[in-house]
Amino acid sequence: MKLGVWLALRRLCHQCSYQVRVTVFLLLGAMSAQAIGQEDSPQSLASRYQTLRAELASNALGLPLRIESREQGDLVQGEVYALLERPFGELQSRITLPQPWCELALLHIDISACTHTQVSAQDWITFYSAGKSYATPERSYALQFDFQKLQARSDYVQLLLQSDSGPFGTSDYRITLAAIPVPQGSFLRMSYAFRSSTVSRLATQIYLSTLGRDKLGFTVVGSLPDGSPDYIRGMRGVIERNVLRYYFALQAFMESQDLPPAQQFAHASERWFDLAERYPRQLHEMERSHYLDIKRREYEEQLGRLLP
Repeated sequence: MKLGVWLALRRLCHQCSYQVRVTVFLLLGAMSAQAIGQEDSPQSLASRYQTLRAELASNALGLPLRIESREQGDLVQGEVYALLERPFGELQSRITLPQPWCELALLHIDISACTHTQVSAQDWITFYSAGKSYATPERSYALQFDFQKLQARSDYVQLLLQSDSGPFGTSDYRITLAAIPVPQGSFLRMSYAFRSSTVSRLATQIYLSTLGRDKLGFTVVGSLPDGSPDYIRGMRGVIERNVLRYYFALQAFMESQDLPPAQQFAHASERWFDLAERYPRQLHEMERSHYLDIKRREYEEQLGRLLP
């Protein structure tokens, strides 16, 4: 198992339970939801697109996207605005179904499995988080989301995944995705939010003061003495890294859809890793061969559970 947050907590907090340690992985790997800009209509999202057009065309990230975050009390939010060069109709047809979310979420480095169930016509998606190593669902922490298709129109789509409670007092997990058609494809907002608890904040602080002390986000908050950018750290850095990982999962998933089904996940895994490695200071966690091997095993495990 790769040295990670669980080991840091085990060393520094011998009284911490399994739930405390796994909480950190959940907080580091969850997706976002309440919109920071509160765009809740095609008109407001279109206005945001017009505002960001020049930045999407040319920015320090080198990709057509913008990352935002904030921390207010116990609420932490992260958000990605992005231009995805895939037709809006194709995007809408994929993301409005719950099953594809399990395939794209599995690309995230901290997600080990995903399941979809339906109870009384309500769809539920469960993400299993185990950190940056191979694990079966039985050895992972499960967080179940209520999957809701809020709007699906010819000019707008909006989805919500929400969970009222998480481990050790964390709550209000909300994942949203909204998109509109634009000439280049689709303009979207992907966001994640949750409310932390005293125990989860302690666990995360331990990680950020030890193994995660060099972790950076993407927001530039100033300049270092040598003139290089000084990037955000702390919980906002955590949220920014992970919401971008989830967006890259969506992008890699969509870009693989032109291939035969049997080749799609392998291609998406390779694409996800290549996208993440564009930003090694923020997102590098393991070597390419290690990541691809883990994801291959997790995907095979997931397929095996779906077969009769």
